[in-house]
Amino acid sequence: MWEDPNTEREDLAIPLEDSGSGVGQVLAILYVAFTSTHDRTILIDEPQSFLHPGAARKLIEILRTEFAQHQFIVTTHSPGIINAADPDAIFVLRQLEDNSARVEKVDMRQASIARGVLAEVGATPADVYGADRILWVEGRTEEDCFPRILRILRRQGLHGVVLKGVINTGDFEGKKADLVVQIYRNLSGGAHLIAPTIGFVFDDECRSDQQKKELNNRAGNLVRFLPCRMYENYLLHPDAIVGVLNDYDPEARVDEARIAGWIEQHRLDKEANRGVPADHSGDVQWIDAAWLLKKLFAELSGARLNYEKTIHSIAMTDWLLANQPERLRELADFIWASLQVQPA
Repeated sequence: MWEDPNTEREDLAIPLEDSGSGVGQVLAILYVAFTSTHDRTILIDEPQSFLHPGAARKLIEILRTEFAQHQFIVTTHSPGIINAADPDAIFVLRQLEDNSARVEKVDMRQASIARGVLAEVGATPADVYGADRILWVEGRTEEDCFPRILRILRRQGLHGVVLKGVINTGDFEGKKADLVVQIYRNLSGGAHLIAPTIGFVFDDECRSDQQKKELNNRAGNLVRFLPCRMYENYLLHPDAIVGVLNDYDPEARVDEARIAGWIEQHRLDKEANRGVPADHSGDVQWIDAAWLLKKLFAELSGARLNYEKTIHSIAMTDWLLANQPERLRELADFIWASLQVQPA
């Protein structure tokens, strides 16, 4: 709501020197746009600097709707600014190996498609914008845990790679598999705003060699499978389970011997071995660890605690990294090798 400045209300007057840098920047931009007596081209450099992301988006929306008579040329590293601006054209400045730079115009139709596809797979431009490469992983848990494992065991960061969980790996099989794989690959190949995909890391899920081959063919030979049934198989350590179960449900009061005995008793259950080849029956590397953990948490907590992968798997990962990190060494090496693939 506009307030008549003639009221000179002291409660509305705040000296500029008492305001943040972002307020001064916003006022300068709005002053130029508001006081211009004719249509003009206005250059704005990094409008998100010193501003809350919400305030930066609101500024762009105001410029786009209230001052549409002007042409604004904006430089930014913010996907939020790009989305709010809904620009007529996007240009990407890329640094080349010889330290020169090249300006590339983004195909707006492809950029629009990319935004739509990202929404379909549960991601946003902010999730992958600015990345050098993308490695798609099984889900949100792996997206959260794999970088932690690399930092602790390999003492390595992602070096520009973004790990992003897919919505449903089951979509990569069946009648829609080819379409789904193409969607993910197009995310990296259609618009210059999206980084190239270097691959997919999925649970093995006891797939046959033929099933793996077919899935990999659909994905352009970019799929790597964990060397066990699923990520949770790396977490089936009684001491890690004790630490998390007792922490989330103090009434459980379980110890390592009880957890070890329970796993030994149930690792041959029919449900735990569904899909497991006969020669691997009962093998803790290949049983359905997610099912086993769900049953274990329910029984040993007296049904007080339901196993949640995105909570308890992450908590067990953190426990292992803090207390027995070497148990995740094989996985760390596997993830690191998956990051070394160079996109075609």
